[in-house]
Amino acid sequence: MKNISLEMLKNNLTPPQLEAALCVDGPCLILAGAGSGKTRVVTYKMAYLLSESLVSPNQMLGVTFTNKAAGELKKRLSTMLETNVNFLWLGTFHSICVKILRMALPQEQPLFGVKAQTKTFSIYDDDDQKKVIRQLLKSKGVDSSAAEIRKMRSIISGFKNKGIQPDDAKDLAEYFEQRFVADLYGDYQDALKKQNAFDFDDLLSETVELLKLNPDIRGKFQKKFKYAFVDEYQDTNPVQYALIKLLMGVDNPALTVVGDDDQSIYGWRGADLRILQSFNKDFETAKIFKLEENFRSSANIVRAAGSVIENNERKEVFSKKVFSTKESGDKVKIIHLNDENSEASKISLNIALNTKENYFKTAVFYRTNAQSRALEEQFRKRGIPYKLVGGTSFYQRKEIKDILGYLRYLVNPEDEQSLLRIINTPKRGIGQTSIDKLRSYAELHMMSLGDCLGNASEVLSKGSAQKVLSFALVINNLRSQLKNSALPNLVEAVIRDSGYQNSLEKENTEESKDRLENLEEFINAVVDADEDIPGIELDEFLQTQALSTDFEKMENDGDAVWMMTLHASKGLEFPFVHMSGVCEGVLPLIRGEDESELEEERRLFYVGATRAENELSIYSSQVRKIRGMDETFKPSRFISELDLSVCETLDERVSNTWSGSNDLSWRTAAPRRQSPFRGKDSNTGGTKSWNNFNQESSFKNTRSSVPEHPKPVKVQNTSTGDSFDQEFLYLDVGRKVMHPKYGHGLVLSCSGQDDNARVEIKFSTVGVKKLVLKFANLQVIG
Repeated sequence: MKNISLEMLKNNLTPPQLEAALCVDGPCLILAGAGSGKTRVVTYKMAYLLSESLVSPNQMLGVTFTNKAAGELKKRLSTMLETNVNFLWLGTFHSICVKILRMALPQEQPLFGVKAQTKTFSIYDDDDQKKVIRQLLKSKGVDSSAAEIRKMRSIISGFKNKGIQPDDAKDLAEYFEQRFVADLYGDYQDALKKQNAFDFDDLLSETVELLKLNPDIRGKFQKKFKYAFVDEYQDTNPVQYALIKLLMGVDNPALTVVGDDDQSIYGWRGADLRILQSFNKDFETAKIFKLEENFRSSANIVRAAGSVIENNERKEVFSKKVFSTKESGDKVKIIHLNDENSEASKISLNIALNTKENYFKTAVFYRTNAQSRALEEQFRKRGIPYKLVGGTSFYQRKEIKDILGYLRYLVNPEDEQSLLRIINTPKRGIGQTSIDKLRSYAELHMMSLGDCLGNASEVLSKGSAQKVLSFALVINNLRSQLKNSALPNLVEAVIRDSGYQNSLEKENTEESKDRLENLEEFINAVVDADEDIPGIELDEFLQTQALSTDFEKMENDGDAVWMMTLHASKGLEFPFVHMSGVCEGVLPLIRGEDESELEEERRLFYVGATRAENELSIYSSQVRKIRGMDETFKPSRFISELDLSVCETLDERVSNTWSGSNDLSWRTAAPRRQSPFRGKDSNTGGTKSWNNFNQESSFKNTRSSVPEHPKPVKVQNTSTGDSFDQEFLYLDVGRKVMHPKYGHGLVLSCSGQDDNARVEIKFSTVGVKKLVLKFANLQVIG
């Protein structure tokens, strides 16, 4: 093993890094700013302890949040020490707990008495957990939907992450539904014991309970571990925190934790920033070290990001002034665009101009996965390959493929694969047995599976046949709209009349809300296609979409631009970063003025900005589509907090309705319209609470913001002239109108009525456009 001397530390670490690395006695908190070399400090500190024989590898506990981080740390240590070191206790929280449980649990279950897990326990994943819950409910005579089962599993998971045991949950329960889930929680834990299994949450919570209840076992581990490191300490939850305290004790433990309060972005996942903020109170002898020099980013990027994060309130002991001694570099670019499509086009153009040799050095960040759609389409148009991180390509997401399945089957009744995908999606009680009987009937009578749906009564029981016939009626009704409905209206009808929308609304989970948001974005894509090719037929749209997806598959193997959410960008770095959709209501994505939620969103912006090494571009768009309707957005308040001396602003909006290129009058902005596809929006940072898992959805029929049009369609009148004093006007030829995206225009012709009414308008910016009036969001100005 190579000797890591004090002289080597002095030669390879900055003075602040060296001071932190040499703190080898007692608790130590390293506040590591973005790009400040925290992994370097931890590696040298661990190597120094080992080479000086202050601790042996099996006496060192190292906890990371990902297996990748643990592997990287082991690799660096082996390289530095020039030997392969077997770090048995360096890994994630879950892997550490598995080792402890396998060491501490008995070899066999008792023949008599209460069953308990043994060393040979299984680990149940999400699907296994839901199966256990389903079996328990069935034994109670309760028939619950998949959405209800997922919600019960989520509540139980929340209990475990907060350290709440089944008996405690029963004490907290006030209502029938709460008592029901609390009882189910106890039964669920008993079932896991009988099956000798833990779920992922149990690995932590049961290890904590084992150490709490067994002082001998706890004492052995506290004696074993001479030193402990915990990375990403700002992301720990209460159970993880309890585990560390139990393993190391509280009396002057040799414990080093590394974290950055400015990069705490996982509150929605249970992380509690207060754990880091109270470290010096929990461990009175703790020393705090600050790493404030950013070695990653140019000085302008560091200064810009710092000017935003300093708006969060912090105690003086935790405040940092992150700086860079690198060259100033390019100024941070703030680019205002007219709408999300022009924003995506500008991003793709800037990336293309930076040459394809830099594709793999480039990242595009966005707040939610649904925002990737416009970007993906622009990348495909320019032939820019891309890779999605932490998400699925837009047209490969389940909800999009499900609706495309309906659309394909409407066009092609012989498409059996699409029929099989949608016949029980959403769940409508048509099981595999019924499908097999229908297929046998079809083969016997030489019919397609779709053709024999109307003959279900001849094959199936009365109840099963009725479900199939109801589905066939839905398809027939939708198919009757193929010729007479504008494509966006048809897609709306599919999402609504198929029951897909209602199913996701009833589910009311963060995942279902994301899927509803993706469906909104799909309608936006259809509206865009209809505006590009007025009156586009469904089969033409499907063909265009299929070719685009195939292109993506072919081009996505080589060097590519990275695309990801801001959350997924944590821990990464890129020479060139583009932050998309930096608009109020998108980033920050909050409803109301909850200061803690706002501060977490600001930290999320900071994380994204500090991923950039050389160039950072920030984009906002004035108009964004929400379920096919254009809505106006202000630039994010975070843009107004930037130090403009290190920024340059480019305004490429066609019609500027803001008072200035950096107008941030967000405090008086009207709230965003409640989407018909989305329920009561809650920031993902909210904490879990008791909910009536089968309560009626509180967000049905929320189309109040979309007026029910009479015949013909009427539009909002904003003119102040005497001849235009009505609140609404019926649109006719010659009217002057304003479109939020295309600006001023003159009506050339009108056709159709109700939801399928179309208008032909000559705009001064883009020429003649034929629009579906329902989605055009026009205002009469004269």
